[in-house]
Amino acid sequence: MERGPLSLTTLVADTATSLADAFTEAGITLHNDLAAVHVDGDPVRLRQIVTNQLTNALKFVPAGGTVTLTLHQEDGWAVLGVADTGPGIPDDELPRIFDRFFRSRSARANGSGIGLAVAAELTAAHGGTLTADSEVGRGTTFTTRLPVRAR
Repeated sequence: MERGPLSLTTLVADTATSLADAFTEAGITLHNDLAAVHVDGDPVRLRQIVTNQLTNALKFVPAGGTVTLTLHQEDGWAVLGVADTGPGIPDDELPRIFDRFFRSRSARANGSGIGLAVAAELTAAHGGTLTADSEVGRGTTFTTRLPVRAR
């Protein structure tokens, strides 16, 4: 990894913009609420983390749904939320979604089952965490926490 100071806000906004047409085509509304937050990180790897979460939302959220990106600073952490109005993840599967090659029995999307595992590993390599909260029928929220840049 090649880490350096960067605006996580700009990186997240640019990543969302790069996928905006795909969200429009899928009939999914993408909302952003991004505060100014800076981290020390590898921009390629951080973009990969954000892209993974957004493309997962594209796979699982049905047309007419919503994905909301939030970014703020809290107690020395950059906190990125990706909340969706998708089908949610069953309770028995939620602990396994970050396992390599895990695919939900209800998955309707193609994929190898490694995207979230890689995103979690890249987040950990930046000194952070990636977690998920979900409720079947109500949606899922992924939360990426990264140390903010020391000034």
